[in-house]
Amino acid sequence: MESMPKSISFLFFLCLLACIPSLIAQGTEKTSSDTPKIQDSLKVIELHNSFTAIVDERITQSQFYLDTLQDIFTQTGSTLSNYYYHQDLGYLQFIKHDLESSVVHYKTAREIAKSNGWQQLEIASMIWLANHLYFQNETDTARSYYTTILNESAKIHYVDGIATGFTGLSYLTQDEEEVLTYLIKVDSVYHHYDTISPILSNAYGNIGKIYLDTYHNRNEAWAYFNRSFEMARKLNYVAGLRYMDKLLGEMALTDGNYEKAYHHFNSSYDLALEYNDTIEIARGLLNLSAVDLETGDAATATIKLQKALPMFTRLKDTVSMFYTRLSFAKSELMQNRSSVAKKHLDSAYSYKFHNPPISIKIDLLEAETEYYKAVGDYKTALEKQQAYDSLISIRTDQRNSDAFLALEKRYDTKKKEQEIALLRSKNELVESQKKNQRNILTGLLILAFLAGIIFFILYRNRQITHHKLQQLDKAKSTFFANISHEFKTPLTLIKGPLEDQIHSEKITVDQRKMLQTAHKNTVRLENLVSQLLALSKLESGHFKLKVQPGNFPAFLAALTEAFDFSSKEKNITLTSSINQDDSVDWFDRDALEKVIFNLLGNAIKYTSEGGSIGVHGERTGTNYTFTVKNTGSYISATALNNLFERFYQTHPQNPGTGIGLALTKELLDLHHGSIKVQSYEEGITAFSVSIPVSKEEYSQQEQLEESLQLGDEVAIFPSEAQSSHTSLTNEDAPLILIADDHQELRDYIASVFESEFRIVTASNGEIAFKLAKEEVPDIIISDVMMPGINGYELTQLCKTDEVTSHIPIILLTAKTEDQDKLTGIESGADAYIPKPFNSRLLKARVSNLLESRRKLQQRFSREVILTPKEIAISSTDEQFLDRLQSVLEKHITDPSFSADLFCSVMAMSRMQLHRKLKALSGQSTSEFLRTQRLKLAASLLKQKKNTVADVAYACGFNDPSYFGKCFKQEFGCTPTEYISA
Repeated sequence: MESMPKSISFLFFLCLLACIPSLIAQGTEKTSSDTPKIQDSLKVIELHNSFTAIVDERITQSQFYLDTLQDIFTQTGSTLSNYYYHQDLGYLQFIKHDLESSVVHYKTAREIAKSNGWQQLEIASMIWLANHLYFQNETDTARSYYTTILNESAKIHYVDGIATGFTGLSYLTQDEEEVLTYLIKVDSVYHHYDTISPILSNAYGNIGKIYLDTYHNRNEAWAYFNRSFEMARKLNYVAGLRYMDKLLGEMALTDGNYEKAYHHFNSSYDLALEYNDTIEIARGLLNLSAVDLETGDAATATIKLQKALPMFTRLKDTVSMFYTRLSFAKSELMQNRSSVAKKHLDSAYSYKFHNPPISIKIDLLEAETEYYKAVGDYKTALEKQQAYDSLISIRTDQRNSDAFLALEKRYDTKKKEQEIALLRSKNELVESQKKNQRNILTGLLILAFLAGIIFFILYRNRQITHHKLQQLDKAKSTFFANISHEFKTPLTLIKGPLEDQIHSEKITVDQRKMLQTAHKNTVRLENLVSQLLALSKLESGHFKLKVQPGNFPAFLAALTEAFDFSSKEKNITLTSSINQDDSVDWFDRDALEKVIFNLLGNAIKYTSEGGSIGVHGERTGTNYTFTVKNTGSYISATALNNLFERFYQTHPQNPGTGIGLALTKELLDLHHGSIKVQSYEEGITAFSVSIPVSKEEYSQQEQLEESLQLGDEVAIFPSEAQSSHTSLTNEDAPLILIADDHQELRDYIASVFESEFRIVTASNGEIAFKLAKEEVPDIIISDVMMPGINGYELTQLCKTDEVTSHIPIILLTAKTEDQDKLTGIESGADAYIPKPFNSRLLKARVSNLLESRRKLQQRFSREVILTPKEIAISSTDEQFLDRLQSVLEKHITDPSFSADLFCSVMAMSRMQLHRKLKALSGQSTSEFLRTQRLKLAASLLKQKKNTVADVAYACGFNDPSYFGKCFKQEFGCTPTEYISA
């Protein structure tokens, strides 16, 4: 690939430019003697590092960091920020290709560093200036700078500065032996200090290039290329990775593997585009055009060269412009445009190089030879060819010189010993510095260890305190939950009998009025208990928002209507103007019910007789806003500010506890809503509430699970037919099991049902389950919170036991959360009634469940055996029916298969099987067995294949006449009449 640049120094120059910013940042951290005051440096260096991290990709954003550095300098006079401002602005101007401005800023940065005695920073600025001089082909001045950089860096043991000095000098020599010497010194420096750097990665790449070009030793070249590549990858050194692609592309192009060459060149070009590196973009186009020329695609090559040349011209990159002109000439010759090719050769020849490398001379002679051949001037072409051969011979002799081979051998056999000797005289100073650093580090480690112990003790104490607070919080929540349950049990015992008496026809009007007053205060006490429990849950974080779909205007209107009776009792005018619609709103019913009840309850409480209350509601975007306005006394501004604080009262004589509005505010905060209050001197107070009602306003965790999105429960009262009760003997009455650990509550529930049911009671779940298996009741009513086996566990035990699985179960509890209800339903409960409960509602639920059981019995009586899939029953009942079916199929035709044997085969006592079959079919064991035999006989008689006697014997009857009598009782006709019907 003779048309490609061959100078190692130029090829690696741009790689060095890419790694300089990181070296400057490292330089500010390695030597404390060169670092400015610590109060200045931390923020400034952080800004500088941020700048170097983004400048290649986001030039606009990097300007922000430069402005910040300038602001720091203006406000604090920090010279370090002023230094980095000019240093980084110089680099930014270089990226923007404004080389003159770039040099001005680097010189300013150097003067700032020099005047403050910051040697490493001064060297960093000199590195940039030296690179600029080399880039503009001012080689003598550049060599002077690199020598100064090397000497000054050696004085202060600035490793990257020493390595950069050697690398820069290697750029400026045309003697490959001397180039290798400098590269060996770079390796020696880093080997001595046991560190790595982008500069060392470059050096390995250079050494590999010498092995490839000088010795044609591809194996050794590959080894060094790999070392360079691995180090670049470890350092995330993009320029080094990109350059390896270029070298591999050159190797492939030399071997004639054009597809592989194009792949590597294109990969390097893509990286340049990604980092917006104009220099490498132009070089990538030049490399890709070389592949196009080798494959004969001169037109495509010309397009790439036309893009690259203006970039090189703007950058004043003389060497690249030279090779671009040679490539243009080759392309034009391939397209038979020799006159145009001559112009490009003249342009290439016009570039003045001070002591140009032999490779440039060789490449120019090769291009001129091709041109003179193309125009038929064979004499001049021969002269150029002879000059070309002569230079090739000289270069070959140089490559094969004994001195060069000896140097290469020394490099391979002994790891750069002569370079280490250059630094031996300074080892004592280095060791002294290392010793001081170790002492400082040891002291810092001891301080860090002591600080760690102190922080650990503080952290441990905080953890212990946090754990204790959590335990206290949990204990408090448990206490409130338990005390709530304890309150609700006696409230049930007070409220239930009161409601029974209020609905009694035997009391007078005055007595009913007194009972209603007592009942009203019971309800108020129940609300206070609920508020205390809600406040406790909010405080402990256990009250979770659970919104579900509904129509909020309808919800607000229904709750407002509930206060109609209370307002009329106080002669208060209650009006509402709520804009109704059919929108689907998302809100927490429980939380907002408490809010609305508190606001309306307070309004009625503080409104005098003859006053008025108004409720207004309207939709505002994704929110719903409602206002409760009432006449009454004026609330001062001071009182308004404290109105939502817990236990605050506007006047000591005012009724109430002062927790209602506090609870209202916290519930609305939880609901992402707001509440405002205004009071006017004419005696009008207005509370305005706004809540979001759009589903998108709430997170997934705040939305109620679909399985829990149940509508409000409606009390189900028995129909007239169900309410009429036939007087039953005590023996025929249904059996009810009541399980509760509270004696008085058991007695009260028993008193509700004693006139119509036989009753057994249990004080805990364990006794209740034992009684359920022994007595097999018709229905079970159980409390949830009981010692030992609770109501949920009792329900699960009963529903999974074959003897008791059919029994309907009602759970009574003070737990009213939706999740608690779901737990009860999932355990198998048929109904879930919160305390305090209404006795009429409880009786209605019991009546409905027993009526459902009677309908189930009617269905069983229609078929020989009803399969489980035909009716909604539990899985345990399905198993029982399957086993019952199997037993009947096996034994129903056996005349000796009696009721006792039936019980034995079913592994149940006579009473258990009797009550189980009675519950499912309404028949005793004997009746059920006889009925199933008769139904089987009826199906056989329909077939008209056997005599009546044969059918009787086949169905387990010993006497055909007895069979006929039983058949007539069951079907209303004799077997013979049944056959002929």
